[in-house]
Amino acid sequence: MATFVKEKLWTVGVLLLIISGTLYMMAQVVKPAATLSLPVDSIYIYMKDSTGQAADYAAWLDERRAFIGDSPVARYAYYEAVAAGLQRKPRKNNGDEASAYFSYLIQYAYDALKVKGWVPESMDLYEQALQYYEQNKAAVDYDEDFIAGYLLTPLGNIYTRLGDFNSAVLTHRKINEYAARNKDSVLLASSYGNLAVAYRWSDSLQLAYSAVEKGLLLAPDSLAYTHTYLTGVKAELQQLLQEPGAAVTNDKAITSYTRLLQQAGDAEKSRLAEGLSACYRIKAKLQEGAGEWNKAGQAYQQALQILQQYFPGSLRREKGMAQANIGHNLLQQKKYNEAIVYYDRALLQLIPAYKSGNYYPDMSDAVVDNVIIETISGKAECALVNNNVGLALEGMLQASALEQQLRRKFLAVQSKYNQNVFSRQRTEKILALAVAQWQKTKEPKLAMAIVEQIERSKAQVLYEAREKNNAVYNQPDDSITLTRKRLANNIQYYRQWLAENTNDSADITRTKQKIAELEYSLALFDNQLKAGHKFSATALAVTDSAQQWLRLIGDQQLVLNYFVGNNDIYITALAKDTVKDVFVLKNAAAIKDSVISYLEKFYYNGPAAMQETSALFCEQSHSLYTTLLPALNWNSYRSVIILPDEYLYQLPFEALQTKATAVTNPGAWPYWLHQTVVGYAFSLSLWQQQVMSDTAKKVDAKVYGYFVSEFNGTYPDLPQIKNEYRELDKKTLSKAYVNNKATRHNFEKQLAGNNILHVSTHNQQLPNGDVALVFADSLLYQWHVQFLQVRSPLIVLNACKGATGLLRQGEGLMSMGRFFTASGAKAVIASLWNVNDETGAAFVPEFYNNMVRLHNPVTALQTTKINWLQNTANRPVAKLPYYWAGLSYIGAWQQLDIVTQTTPWYQFVIAIASVILVLTGLFWFKNRRAKKILNKAATKTGQL
Repeated sequence: MATFVKEKLWTVGVLLLIISGTLYMMAQVVKPAATLSLPVDSIYIYMKDSTGQAADYAAWLDERRAFIGDSPVARYAYYEAVAAGLQRKPRKNNGDEASAYFSYLIQYAYDALKVKGWVPESMDLYEQALQYYEQNKAAVDYDEDFIAGYLLTPLGNIYTRLGDFNSAVLTHRKINEYAARNKDSVLLASSYGNLAVAYRWSDSLQLAYSAVEKGLLLAPDSLAYTHTYLTGVKAELQQLLQEPGAAVTNDKAITSYTRLLQQAGDAEKSRLAEGLSACYRIKAKLQEGAGEWNKAGQAYQQALQILQQYFPGSLRREKGMAQANIGHNLLQQKKYNEAIVYYDRALLQLIPAYKSGNYYPDMSDAVVDNVIIETISGKAECALVNNNVGLALEGMLQASALEQQLRRKFLAVQSKYNQNVFSRQRTEKILALAVAQWQKTKEPKLAMAIVEQIERSKAQVLYEAREKNNAVYNQPDDSITLTRKRLANNIQYYRQWLAENTNDSADITRTKQKIAELEYSLALFDNQLKAGHKFSATALAVTDSAQQWLRLIGDQQLVLNYFVGNNDIYITALAKDTVKDVFVLKNAAAIKDSVISYLEKFYYNGPAAMQETSALFCEQSHSLYTTLLPALNWNSYRSVIILPDEYLYQLPFEALQTKATAVTNPGAWPYWLHQTVVGYAFSLSLWQQQVMSDTAKKVDAKVYGYFVSEFNGTYPDLPQIKNEYRELDKKTLSKAYVNNKATRHNFEKQLAGNNILHVSTHNQQLPNGDVALVFADSLLYQWHVQFLQVRSPLIVLNACKGATGLLRQGEGLMSMGRFFTASGAKAVIASLWNVNDETGAAFVPEFYNNMVRLHNPVTALQTTKINWLQNTANRPVAKLPYYWAGLSYIGAWQQLDIVTQTTPWYQFVIAIASVILVLTGLFWFKNRRAKKILNKAATKTGQL
C-alpha cells in the first residue's frame, strides 16, 4: 500500500503546469466591460437575463465573462447561470459569436480547474471547447499558438492527472506539431516537458527521458522558466531510471525557481510558485525512496506552504493533494492519528461540503478525483491498523467504486485497460479483508459487497463498449451521428492498411498516430452524444447491486464467479437470490503454473500428449477439478455458469474429470459435463445486459450459414467444411452461402437481424493480437465488428480459435467471439483451439439437430458432446477432450426455436402431378410398344 499510495497520488498533478499565466490569458480572451454595481442577490438574475442577446450575442456573452472575471473566488458559481441564460449556440460562420462562445468555454474550464479544483468537470468543458473548435475552425478567431497554449496544454495535463495517459500523449503530440509548424521554440520546449510526464505515467520511461532532453536542447537558458520546469521533470526520470544525480538535478530546479520567483512580477509568480511546489514534492519523493521519512515530510510541508502563500483562494485540489501527501507520509511513519488529521484537511479542500465528523465523504454532490480516492484509501488504512475492520472495508469499497466511475471518463481504451491492471491490486486487498471478515460473521451484506467488488474487476471495458454500441446505432442519422460514422470508416481504413503493410516503419508510425487521433475524435463525438442525452452509459456494475444479478439466476442454476489475484483465487458461488458460499484458493502462482502447463501440454499442441500419456492427463485433469471447483453437490444443480478470470478463460471446465480413473477408453472418462450443463459468461453485468436484451422467453430464428472451404491458394483449403455442409439437414438451414457466395457483405447484412449466424472458415490471428474471419471476398477484422450493429441471438464460429486471442488482465481474451459480444450478440459459440476436421464436420449437423429438438443452444451443445462420447461408431482416440471440448457457449442462456424449412404445398402438387405424368407416360409408352409388338407378330403370321 505504501508504494501504491505514494506512486499514484504523488503523480496526480506533479509537474502539470499551465504553460502561460492566468493573467495573460484573461488579457487575451476577456474584453473589458463596464463596471457593474449589482447587489449580490441580483447577480444570478443578471447572469440569466437574456435581454440583448438576440441583438448582439457576442457582446452579451463577453460582458458576462468580464464580470465573472472580476470576482475570482466566487466567479465559478456564475457560470451555470450564464449557461442557463444562453438561448442558443452561435450562428454558423459568425466569427464574433463563435469566438465569444469559445472563450467562454475555455474560461469556464479554467476556473473549474484552478478555482474549484474540479478536474473531471474541467476536462468535460475543455473537451466541449475542443469539439466546438474542431467543428468551427474557420469562424473561431484564435491562432494555433493560442489553441495549443490555452486549450490543448491544460487538457493534456488533465488527462495525465486523471490517468488517461494515452489521451495525454496524443494531446501533447498535437501541441508539438503546432509549435513546430509555427516555429515556437518556447512552447515546443514546454510541450516536451508535458509529453515526458505523460510518457512517464504510461510506463514509457525512455520515451519520457528522450522528450525532456529534446526540450532542454530547445531551452538552454538555465535561468529561464522553461529550462527550470524541464529540469524538475528530468530529476524524477533520473530517479525512476536509477541514474545518479537525481537529487542534485532537482535541487538545481529548486534554486532556479526560487531565484526566478524573487525576481518575477506579480503576473509571473503564480506559475513559478506552482513549479517550485512541484519540485519540493519531487524532493520529498526522492527522500522517501531513500528512507528519509522525516525529511520527506518537511519537503511536503514546504510544498504546501508555497501553495498557501501564493494561492490563498484557489488551487484547492493542489492544496488537498499536498495535505494528502503529508497524510501518506505520516501513515508510513505509523503516526496514524496525525495522518487522519491531514487526510481530513485534504478532504475539506477537495470537498468543501465535507464534514470531518463523517469519517468518509458523501460523494453524492462531489466531483470524483484521484486525490479523493487515495485520501479515502489512506483513511481506510488508518482504520485497519486501529482494528476497525468494518470502517476500513467501507472506505476501501467506496474508493473502488469511485475509481470505476473515474475510469469511465477516460477517452482512450488503452488507458482503461491499463487502469484495470492497477485497480485489481486494490480489489485483491479488499477481497482478502472482506472474505476473512465474512468467514467470521457470514453477514449477507458483506457477501453482496464481495460479489460487487469482484464484478468491478471484470470485463468492464467490454460492457461499456457493448452498451455504447447498442445505443449509438439506435440514433437517427443527424449531422453528429453521420460524422461519427465517417470517423469510424476512416479508422477501419487505416487499421486495414496497418494490417496489410508491415515494411515501412515510418509509414507505420504515421498511420498509428493517425488512428490514435481518429479514435480520440470519435471518443469526443461519443461524449457529445452523451451530453446531448442521446444515450446514457451508466454501467450496471456502478449503479446496480448484486441482488439484481442474483434475481436473474435460474432455479437449480449455479454461477461460479472467479477472481484470480497474485496471492489467492476467490470464488463466489451464486444461486437464485442468494450468495451460497465464498471460497479462497491459496497459492495462486502455483495454480497458475499448473493450469498453464496442463493447457500447453495437452491442448495447445495437438492431441498427441493426451493420447500417449493418458494416465498423466487424467491425473492432472482430476487434480484441477478438485482444486478449481468447490466441493458442492452438483446433482442439486441442473446447470452451471462459469465466469472465469485471467488464464481460466482458456480452460474447458466441463472436460475436467470428477474422479481418478484407470479406464483407457476416453469415452468412459468421468467428465464434469456428465453431472451438469456448463456455459460461460464474461461478467455479471454483461450477462445481465445480454439476458435482458430480449424480453421474449422464446425466439423464432432462422439459420444462415456461411461455408468457405476453397481459398484459391491464399489459405489452405478446408475440405471438411464441404462435408459439414453436405451433412447439415437442409431443413435447418434457411439460407446457405457457399464459397464465392460466402462474402463478408452477405454476412454483415444479416447481423442486425434476429437470426442464428453460422460461420465455417479460417480465423486468422495476427502477430499484434488482431483477429479476423476469412470470407470469400475479404477479411472481417475485429475492428470491423466493433462498428457493426449485431442483433443476432447466437453466432456460431466453427473456426479455429474463435474464442481465444490476446489475454488482457481484467478483460479476458481478445477473441472474435468477444468482439461480436461487444457489438450486441446475445451469445457466441466458438472454439478455444484449432477445430479438428473430423469432429467439426460431424459436430455441427448434430448440434443443429439437437437445437431443433431441445430449443436450447447450451443444452444442445452439451448433448452433442455427450452423444459424441457415447457413439460407438467414433474412434476411441476421437473421444479425447481435445476433439470435442474446445467449443464453448458464452453468453445469455435462451430458448431458441429454429425455423425449419418446410416444403410449400404447391411443391407437393407439382411433385404429385409429375409422378402422375411420368406414370401416364410410362403407361402410354408401354401400350404403344405392346401394340407395335402385336402388329409385328400379326404381320409375320400373315406372311406365313
